[in-house]
Amino acid sequence: MNKTVGIIGGNGAMGRFFADFFRQRGFGVIISDIDTELSNEDLAKQSDIVIVSVPIKNTPEIIKNVAPLIREDGLIMDIASIKKEPLDTMLKHAKCSVLATHPLFGPSNGLEGQIIAFCGGRGKKWHDEMQKLFESSGVLIKNLSAKEHDKIMSTVQGLTHFVSIVLANALAKGNLPLKKYLDFQTPAYRITVDFLGRILNQNPELYGSIQIENSLNVDTISRFIESSQKFLEIVKTKNLDEFKDFFNEGKDYLGDFTNKAQNESDLIINIFTQIQKEQKRQSLWQDQDQNAELVVLGPKNTYSHLASEKHFPKKRKYFARNIPELFELIDNDDIKEGFAPLENKLEGTVNATLDELFHRDIFINDIKSFEITHCLFIKKSANPNKINKVYSHSHALGQCRNYLNKNFKKALQIPVSSTAEAIDRALQERDQNIAVICSMQAGLDGYLKLLSEGINDEKGNETRFCLVSKELKSSPEKNKMSIAFIVKDEAGALFSVLREFAEAKINLIRIESRPTKKKFDEYVFYVDLEKHEKLEEALKRAKSKTEIFKILGEW
Repeated sequence: MNKTVGIIGGNGAMGRFFADFFRQRGFGVIISDIDTELSNEDLAKQSDIVIVSVPIKNTPEIIKNVAPLIREDGLIMDIASIKKEPLDTMLKHAKCSVLATHPLFGPSNGLEGQIIAFCGGRGKKWHDEMQKLFESSGVLIKNLSAKEHDKIMSTVQGLTHFVSIVLANALAKGNLPLKKYLDFQTPAYRITVDFLGRILNQNPELYGSIQIENSLNVDTISRFIESSQKFLEIVKTKNLDEFKDFFNEGKDYLGDFTNKAQNESDLIINIFTQIQKEQKRQSLWQDQDQNAELVVLGPKNTYSHLASEKHFPKKRKYFARNIPELFELIDNDDIKEGFAPLENKLEGTVNATLDELFHRDIFINDIKSFEITHCLFIKKSANPNKINKVYSHSHALGQCRNYLNKNFKKALQIPVSSTAEAIDRALQERDQNIAVICSMQAGLDGYLKLLSEGINDEKGNETRFCLVSKELKSSPEKNKMSIAFIVKDEAGALFSVLREFAEAKINLIRIESRPTKKKFDEYVFYVDLEKHEKLEEALKRAKSKTEIFKILGEW
């Protein structure tokens, strides 16, 4: 039969945390609190394990009332931040096993890597069982006496919390608004303020009890004030020699840990910086222009965006995350027109654009060219000699193949849907030795470091972009047309279609195929051709010899 855990104060934050912990491990859990029908006394009689999770000042009185009611083969444990008085009270009033514990974390944290202090009182069997249970969840158990615990906590909690609370109070008494204070925070200082805010975001009654109920805090805080007064006097007298002595006294206490702290805090700062970058990049996808006239691949400063700015500078832009989304926005009448990459001079067609043009009632109305200059960016803390991954669009990787093979032969080349996604992926990874191929503006906007400019293998590298909409616009000024079709499954089917254009002396500029994605050996053929006085008749004859035929647009 599973054991029953009774949690007194089980509706509080930590009470709920431990209720979930024990339920997930197969224990039955019952709760008593101020607003429950179940009383503390009845809970004690019904439970194998009683956990007291109430404010520190109430803990001894609750223990006195319930401890005598717990069966002798049971366990009583508390989770208060001080240990000597609760432990003494449990030992005095309970006949069952006793375990005083202190979880050194809050209910918003996971258990992996956290610390729980165990101040054993009575009953090795229960002590070992609880230690095994928590350790199996990744918790570090620190076994020590209650007296030693309270002495250590007067520094670990009492002094640390005191510094943060007093610092916040001093800031509040100043005349500098918080926003201005944060505007000038480097990542290192900002992380310090984050932990300050973390403490001030907690329950003041809980933190007040931690300060007030541990009598050893008075001596610990007094030492801090004494050091503060000495430091103030050094600053007032501008005595640099005394400052050095004061500084080095603390440094000597930390010893070799200063080097470890430098390395660990550098890692934290790097992670924090990446988070800030990612938040800024994500903001580029938010607050989009709801009155946009043109959708392009985003975010800002991708090649698609730069090309659209060159050819349609006055059109208001909306940024799509990928090509299917770009076409879907037009298909759903969210935005009237789109500007999609169609073909690169070196790497050929953008297949996703072809697929969308064929499968949707969206048409090409113009084609514009844009010169592409690729740049290689790396993360700011990367070692250029240790680059192991290069992210970019598959076309960009192909256009820089010789450069990459010469300079980063061992690096893995990873294709993604856009240069914007390449930057996103690089920023999200913890690995620092990552490079990205993108435009100059996009790399700088992504807070990356420029390593090399103009890395494409061929100069004069251009990409064609198509202006698309749901309206097929025909015009005498347009001298080219794009079509797509699926031929009948019979010998000579493709030849019979193309012969119609040859006999009408219509010049075919480009022809290529893409799988229909429905079955093997079935393809969509895409053809660009020059307009001709006999084109209309040729199109009718060609269409009659196909299974599916579509005019993709004119340009």
